[in-house]
Order: sequence, then structure tokens, then C-alpha cells
Amino acid sequence: MTDLFDTTAIQDDPEHWDTLAARITSHVAQRGSTLDWLAHSRAGFFAACFAVAASLAFLMSVPRPPSTLNASVAWTTALTPADDVAKAMLERQAPPAIESLLFPQRSEAP
Repeated sequence: MTDLFDTTAIQDDPEHWDTLAARITSHVAQRGSTLDWLAHSRAGFFAACFAVAASLAFLMSVPRPPSTLNASVAWTTALTPADDVAKAMLERQAPPAIESLLFPQRSEAP
């Protein structure tokens, strides 16, 4: 039965790791970047042109939101609190009665 964590078959000398590191760095140095591939390859050039044309077509096809909404109205709508207590504090000219904050059903009843 073999030992599960047996590492005797792996070369663990500094020369082996230096050779491996040199091989990796030479491979990385030979391989250009994506931008380099796009600049020197005809297929890359056509792929980049197609991507730019597709993104422009997508941007042109997206419907624009109506510009009838004023920016201050939009900010007011976005920043208006959603809970009843804050609305009661902000919408009235005078502070609300404490009973209307504690018991909202009683204040709505006639």
C-alpha cells in the first residue's frame, strides 16, 4: 500500500525550481497582452470592431427615460421616509399629537 502523503517522487532541489521558474517567466514574456493581440492580429482587430459596434447598437436601442421629472422632485421622492412616524413629522406644519404617533388607528377613527 502506498503512502498517501509520499513526496519522494517530487524533485525538491533548488536547481529544479529555478529551471521551472525560468520556464514559466520565459513563457509569460513570450505571450503578449490582449491589447497586443488586438493590435497585431487581423482577427483581433475585427473582433474589437465588432464589440464596439455591438455596444454602440445596444446603447442606441435602450429607451431613454422621460425627462419630464425634475431633479429636485426626484430627490424629494427618493429621500422621503417610508415609515408613518417620519411622514407624520415631516408632512404637517405643527408637530403631531403623541396619541396619533402611538395609536394610529385611533387618530383615523371618527
